[in-house]
Amino acid sequence: MLLTSMVVVAGLVRSWQRNADWRDNGTLFASAYQVHPTSVPVLYGYGQWLAEAGDPRGLELLERCVRMARGLFDAQLALGRAYLRLDLYDKALSPFQSAAMQQPNHPEARKLLAQAADRVAQAHQDDLDRLVEQYRLNGDLPALLAWTDALVRTGRVDEALAAFAHERDRFADQAAFHRARAAAFMLTGQRQQAIESYRTCLVLDPPWAEVMVELATALLDRHEPGDVREAEQLIDRAVHLAPDNPQVLIARAELLSLQGRREEAVQIYRGLLEGLPPGDLRSTLETRRALLEHGSD
Repeated sequence: MLLTSMVVVAGLVRSWQRNADWRDNGTLFASAYQVHPTSVPVLYGYGQWLAEAGDPRGLELLERCVRMARGLFDAQLALGRAYLRLDLYDKALSPFQSAAMQQPNHPEARKLLAQAADRVAQAHQDDLDRLVEQYRLNGDLPALLAWTDALVRTGRVDEALAAFAHERDRFADQAAFHRARAAAFMLTGQRQQAIESYRTCLVLDPPWAEVMVELATALLDRHEPGDVREAEQLIDRAVHLAPDNPQVLIARAELLSLQGRREEAVQIYRGLLEGLPPGDLRSTLETRRALLEHGSD
């Protein structure tokens, strides 16, 4: 109802021309999309409606919506459901993880994430068994990180965190251990624990630019007093250390956009897109650049 109200208000001045659009929600969303093709609410509403109707265009619209607004919980959930309908469990994991990260205690997000993770883990069980056996035989940090990375990629983040907790004392002086643990904490919405782990990582390895921007992202996500200022300082230091690092540059562009310096952010994205091959990363960066250049309806 909220989404419908937003669309109605946006087009109220032309409503006398569009009475036929009210025949059903699909017609309304289709008409709204023609007028506002870059509107996040319209992309979400029309994309979800199409996906639930079995129209493949719905998946494309939801993917575009999520690229434009990664923090939109409902859109992440809808995109994950659309992937599930197509039995694309590997693809469903990412939006469900993003949704669960935003609202860790949301029952439907947790249920759908567990459902997708179970299917993905089953498909990769042989690889998981091999990696855990290698870890048990070697017992070193690279073997642990290879196993826990596979657990995270198959949606079994809780198991990865249990493994990190078990080995915390043994690898307490290893920066890579704390970075991997922090990333797993972020995926489960445990921001405070993630921030503490990132801080420990930077104490052990101060000039690690990628970790600086990951900590900055966690701080911006938590958004407590002083977090924004610290995030700005971290990103500035990371840019000084690694001015050509794509991860650092993306963080810089997003910070500039938050500060209202959109043209500077656009220039960064244009530079990153030069020579970048087709793929998910290119699609995401193109969408972010276009959103900053032209805005959203």
